[in-house]
Amino acid sequence: MPGFDDFVGQATVKDLLQSKIRLANSTGTALPHLLLCGDKEQGKVTFATCIAQEMGVPCSSARADALVATLDLTGLLSNVRARQVLIIDEVDALRPSVLDYFVQAISLLSKLAG
Repeated sequence: MPGFDDFVGQATVKDLLQSKIRLANSTGTALPHLLLCGDKEQGKVTFATCIAQEMGVPCSSARADALVATLDLTGLLSNVRARQVLIIDEVDALRPSVLDYFVQAISLLSKLAG
């Protein structure tokens, strides 16, 4: 997996995240939820993979169009482990019912983590 040293560009974002990653690694905590936005083929998935590498944690991914029902999302989220990086590619393509469930799950996870 590539690390930040291998990722070209986004120096300001990398610097900000590297300090947060160092803190998370030193305390054994997770980063807060991140949403990486941008046009297609701009490196969002690669950047998320770099975050996982820098944190020394597993990384998994799913495409939004594969998450057809809330049960699909439930299966995906139930397999996520502590501090793991989960990438949902093209999250804006989630179906409305799945998106509502996803927002509720993220909100619940944020409360549990905090």
